[in-house]
Amino acid sequence: MPGIRITARYLPGTQGMEIGGDWYDAIVTGGDVTLVIGDVEGHSVGAAAAMGQLRSAVRAFATGGDPPDEVLARTNRLLLDLDLGLLASCCLVRPTPAAGLARIARAGHLPPVLRHPGGRAEALYVPGGPLLGVDERADYPASDLRLSGAAVLALYTDGLVEDPAVAIDRGVERLRVALARAVAGEGLEQAAERLLREVGSTHRVDDVALLLTAFG
Repeated sequence: MPGIRITARYLPGTQGMEIGGDWYDAIVTGGDVTLVIGDVEGHSVGAAAAMGQLRSAVRAFATGGDPPDEVLARTNRLLLDLDLGLLASCCLVRPTPAAGLARIARAGHLPPVLRHPGGRAEALYVPGGPLLGVDERADYPASDLRLSGAAVLALYTDGLVEDPAVAIDRGVERLRVALARAVAGEGLEQAAERLLREVGSTHRVDDVALLLTAFG
């Protein structure tokens, strides 16, 4: 879409079966696009199958015009109805670059990281709801974000920032610092490779999904 450039990376876990429940998507929804990152618990055929069902559900609900908070609420109810015994995290961002706005909803997922045009980057700890598959009555509040031209947004799964030696918020901070440093003077593809190289643990045991979006 005009004003949006996207690149993505997926790395399977390095131990056990090389399949898992991480996924990403970019869905054209009318005049906007909905960016999605999600993670079904586990590393098994069951987790991969559940991921496929949830990815299809999110795509269907978003394409139908539901706002991000309602997409998550409906996906949550579907996961409970399927009775798979699995939980999932998810984050949806619906940017409207022409208006300089984005709407964000989270279900137990780590915060997106946004790099502003001047080089400052921040983790967007916006309010969210619980993991999908916990409570059929759960709400997933949406938050509005002001987007400036030439901003870059990183959506990711916990495999990117997890490290057995440090708390996960330290991993998010490493990503924030790396994103602020990586994008200046680099293309989006090079920035994605740098983030994987500088942020990811050398002892990675979980899947990694990264969705990097540049605006303007």
